[in-house]
Amino acid sequence: MKRSDHPRLNDSVIRTAALIGGTHGNERTGVTAIQRRLAGVAADAPGLPAPREAKSFRLDALFGNPRAIELNRRYVDFDLNRCFSSDGLADRDAPGYERQRAQVLNALLGPKGAADPAYQFTVDLHTTTANLGPTVIIREDEAMARIVAAAVQRDLPEVRIMSYLAEESDGGHDAPAGGGPGSANRPGDYPYVAEITPHGIEIEVGPVPQGVVRADVLGWTEAIINSIVATLDAWNHDEEIDVPDEITVYRYIGDSDFPRSRDGALAGMIHPERQDRDFEPLHPGDPLYLTFDGTVVPYDGPDGAVPVFVNEAAYYEKRAALTLAQAQHIATVLG
Repeated sequence: MKRSDHPRLNDSVIRTAALIGGTHGNERTGVTAIQRRLAGVAADAPGLPAPREAKSFRLDALFGNPRAIELNRRYVDFDLNRCFSSDGLADRDAPGYERQRAQVLNALLGPKGAADPAYQFTVDLHTTTANLGPTVIIREDEAMARIVAAAVQRDLPEVRIMSYLAEESDGGHDAPAGGGPGSANRPGDYPYVAEITPHGIEIEVGPVPQGVVRADVLGWTEAIINSIVATLDAWNHDEEIDVPDEITVYRYIGDSDFPRSRDGALAGMIHPERQDRDFEPLHPGDPLYLTFDGTVVPYDGPDGAVPVFVNEAAYYEKRAALTLAQAQHIATVLG
């Protein structure tokens, strides 16, 4: 398909895009990718492609959370990638470094919801301690993100696509229990960095420990960035973008917490038969957790739900042992 053929986006040209690393300060892959771009690295290395130059738009590389990067911590006061809801951005006096940093990024890139924001597209770089492999994350109802994700998967078939799409419940803005990505959303208003601009995508690659750079994970990240850049160039030039009619996305449906004691203390862990098996469907009765006293806790949720972010280190504090997703087959082009 071509941009001029798209029913919604035929006039949408990307003039400026932001590449953000270090939204979480101890995810060193994104930090390193930004450093490589700022240093002007131009040569391939074994397993590590050189950063691709954008031809038809300005691509600005920047650090999301400089203070947390300096400290090699996920954040200083609060998770920056949960600071971009409309309510949060409206509170200009909100305490804490990350909430103030969100104001800075919103003013620089957006502002969020503006008719003519400073930037049209955001690529936010992340890694995980979970065994996701190379993954991109999109908002499912964002038309350009669907096309870009499909193009990335065409170039790199190993890449999976996760999505978020909060739906209205009887209460209007109810969210599942927990604090992982399956429960961070409100319908039509999402708190992520990539939501500042009209279009955006998140790259998430793992496993890699916090604070560590691995060449293979960096290589996947650079390859996905390069595919996105090439796709946006083709889009701007109104060239044919060869994507399938349909893609499979794994949509967040909720989070599952570890076993807890009555006082809320951690009382169990991921069962060894489930560890590192992200994207493998769960069935009722499957071993899911193992308590510290040796009791097996079976899965009792919907049949076929797919676990992602299994045993992600950063989600212990969010009371999310894993996030549940549901495979959805959706049209690539949102009419």
